[in-house]
Amino acid sequence: MKTRFYLLSLSGVLLLAAMGCNRAPARPEAAELPVTGLVTLDGKPLAGAEVTFNCTTSNAIFSGATDENGKYQLWSNFGSNAKLEGHCTVKISKMELPPGVELPPPDMPPVSPMMLGAKESLPPRYSDGVNNTLSADVPAGGGTFDFELTSK
Repeated sequence: MKTRFYLLSLSGVLLLAAMGCNRAPARPEAAELPVTGLVTLDGKPLAGAEVTFNCTTSNAIFSGATDENGKYQLWSNFGSNAKLEGHCTVKISKMELPPGVELPPPDMPPVSPMMLGAKESLPPRYSDGVNNTLSADVPAGGGTFDFELTSK
């Protein structure tokens, strides 16, 4: 009887320990950053583009999407620990699906647009993560950074 009690107790402790070990570490909430701007292509607002700032001083990456008016707001998945300051390379990308192809509805598992045949619509000088020509020097308080892109 005593042995059975100890085995059940030990099993319970191991089960609780295993449950605790399977938890992912808590991630901070995404934080809105004081960096905004406007992206235009050939003088017109560029909607649906992804704007990414890669801060060279902290190696942190911050991103946001342009709305229908070409305006963006940067966000961080680092929560309040985000440090967006100093020189940043900037990448602006806009993926376009082939005609007739649509992303799955929100209640379906997400699918990468590239798996559906999406292609980059912006020139590599803006969209290439390594050889692009865009940059920004972000002061401690953030700021507004507009980007006037051309298709040619």
